[in-house]
Amino acid sequence: MKSKVASALPQLLLAVLVLAIVASLESLSPRLPVRPGPRAFATGQDRANEKTLFTSLSIPVPEFAVVRTLDDLRTAARRVGAPSIMKTCRMGYDGKGQARLDHTDDASLAAAWQDCNVAAGNTRDGGLISSLFRKLPAL
Repeated sequence: MKSKVASALPQLLLAVLVLAIVASLESLSPRLPVRPGPRAFATGQDRANEKTLFTSLSIPVPEFAVVRTLDDLRTAARRVGAPSIMKTCRMGYDGKGQARLDHTDDASLAAAWQDCNVAAGNTRDGGLISSLFRKLPAL
């Protein structure tokens, strides 16, 4: 069985790499054009920041709520409803860091919260810094 540190290492390395890329883009941008710019690149790395920016620019996005705690998730679930998808704001890819919510009862929400925490490499209780909860479009 992998240790908690070994499990989180790939995500930690990716986070450090992203920070290094943003810092490199910031240092290059005064000397030559960088596209996308460092700010755009940094914003695109966080789903909550991205959705908030798009909303402020009147770009349509699915209904969403940023959640930082299980209580936030309960509140968001009452507002947004089901079916929904909960995604980590950072580091999720290829379906990792996601949980589908077909029901908004406490057991389903707690399971989704746990799934996203584990997928984000976070094993501390309540340690998911933020995640995104959005309603699926009706088919």
